[in-house]
Order: sequence, then C-alpha cells, then structure tokens
Amino acid sequence: MNKEEILAKAQKENKNVDLIEVEIDKKAGDLAAFISTMVCFILYVAENMICHTRNYSLWSVIVTLIAVINVYKGVKLKDKKKIILGICWAIISVVSIATAVITLLKTAGVM
Repeated sequence: MNKEEILAKAQKENKNVDLIEVEIDKKAGDLAAFISTMVCFILYVAENMICHTRNYSLWSVIVTLIAVINVYKGVKLKDKKKIILGICWAIISVVSIATAVITLLKTAGVM
C-alpha cells in the first residue's frame, strides 16, 4: 500500500468522526472517574469519622466503574492484561457489593 491508499483508507474510516471530540470525551470520562473516586473517598472518610460507620456502597460504585473500564478497554484493544485486571476488579466489585448489602441488612435489623 502506498501513502495515498493509506491516507484514503484512514479518511474513509474516520468519516463523520471528529477526532478532537473523541479525545475530549475520553479525557472527560477519565476526569469524571477520578473526581468521582475522590468524592467517594471524602464521603467515606467523613462518614467514618463522624458516624463511625463504613459505607461500602460508595466503594462498590467505584470498583465497578474501574472494572467496567478495564474490561471494555481490554476487549476493544484485545489486551489480555486489561481484561485480567478488569476481571480482578469485577471480583472485588462483587465482594464490595455483597458487603454493602450485608451491612445494609444488618443496619435494617434483618440480619
């Protein structure tokens, strides 16, 4: 393939796609995930210090977010390391969700 063919193929593949918008969307998602993690951390610490309780629900959301991001990227990029990392985070997510539900049930007096 010569340069012109490669350029034509790339232009055809990227038709109607604004690469700047794609990059901005990616950075926005990364920033949202980071800020959400920081908010959960602050709320978790505040609740622990003020109420002397631990809110596992907050961490369930964050670890699920991290799991989904890693699995999705791993599948799309065919990166086995990211898929394995995502599966590990998914396991942590399931444990965290189970802990959150058990804590809620104990708080409600069901258990």
